[in-house]
Amino acid sequence: MIEVGGVPLLEKLGFDRAVFRLLEQLGLKCDLLFTDGLYSKLLIGLFILVFDYLMAKLVVFRKAKQQGKETAIPEETQNGEPETESAGTDH
Repeated sequence: MIEVGGVPLLEKLGFDRAVFRLLEQLGLKCDLLFTDGLYSKLLIGLFILVFDYLMAKLVVFRKAKQQGKETAIPEETQNGEPETESAGTDH
């Protein structure tokens, strides 16, 4: 929903035109850099990436810890390698 509404909103607010003006002032003339909606899409994509990361850290994994569903970390042996259930058998 953020992407569907966010990209057209940023375009309507003139975000891409502002980036185009900045690129022109920097002397960049590549036509690919002046694609309509490109910078709005990149900004919304970055926002979604950060939002998903924060939601995973703050909500999803917090619930798992509260419910005691943490994954068990195998204990290491004295030599620093994880113990195996079938020690000494060849496969």
